[in-house]
Amino acid sequence: MLCIDTELYRFIIADSLDTELLILLSKKIGRWKVVFHSDMHSKGTPVYPKGSPKFNLMQAQKSMKKVSPKYGKKYSPIGEKTRATWSRALEKYLVEILHEHNTTYHRSQNGWNSETWNLMVSIFQQRNPHVNVKKSQIQDKEKDLKRDYMALREARKQSGVGWNEAKSMLPAEPHLWINLIASLGDRLSKFKRKAFPLYDTLEELYDGQLAEGKL
Repeated sequence: MLCIDTELYRFIIADSLDTELLILLSKKIGRWKVVFHSDMHSKGTPVYPKGSPKFNLMQAQKSMKKVSPKYGKKYSPIGEKTRATWSRALEKYLVEILHEHNTTYHRSQNGWNSETWNLMVSIFQQRNPHVNVKKSQIQDKEKDLKRDYMALREARKQSGVGWNEAKSMLPAEPHLWINLIASLGDRLSKFKRKAFPLYDTLEELYDGQLAEGKL
């Protein structure tokens, strides 16, 4: 058994065999606390009784060194790919620019070349200075519009499915929608109630003829 006197408490450091006796003793003599060897840290660091000011300071320092797992090596908020917010007006501006560069000079069967994309992105940003979009986001939107057009084009080929020119919508009975989504994918589900006014101009862009030369 060992006794330690500090500014705040006097500690009795003991083995578990002395438990009952020491607890009784600490109650009788006031500012004494019982600390067992099993509660103390002694692996290469100074030994301080649990509850003492120096022990509490060490525990606080250890907790400050812990790194939140959210910002560890497996997660970094920097570099996350964010999606741009597109309105119908912005989509229309983009399609207009794509049409302006829908020539054999700017576009091949595989799409627009990198130089043309840089030019189109620059034009888009000049015409829409209030919008902060990157080249990759504009390219993603072009791909997304093309997928929408292709899905609607295939849906229009199905028996019993029409096309409302005035509303730019795909009218179909509920049972037809079930079959369409099952066969052509979930992308179509948003067009149950959503118009797609860019259909005709995208049809010309993707299924029409490329203009010759450089405009």
